[in-house]
Amino acid sequence: GHSDSIYALATNPTASLIASGSVDTDVRLWDPRTPSMNFKLRGHSDVVRRLQLSDDGRRLLSCSSDRTLRVWNLGQRRCEQVFSPHVDSIYCVAPTDSSWSRLFSGS
Repeated sequence: GHSDSIYALATNPTASLIASGSVDTDVRLWDPRTPSMNFKLRGHSDVVRRLQLSDDGRRLLSCSSDRTLRVWNLGQRRCEQVFSPHVDSIYCVAPTDSSWSRLFSGS
């Protein structure tokens, strides 16, 4: 698991996937039907503050105190896009629709 406090949790609508974000800067993905972690995503350099899974469980949004928003491709286990729209920690992020063509964020 994480090596420090968890600040963010997200799940898809069927609850077949759980994402957790932590002070340790990692995002971890879990299958709640098993006791083990599926995989870890690395890229943030500060506390992960908020997570949002897509309805189909294929993508993940994360925001952090490192002032970045990240869009992750979970099938490829990599970051697709990084945005730095704020000059301070980002505490919330949400897509405007199911296509994720626009994002709202706040710091």
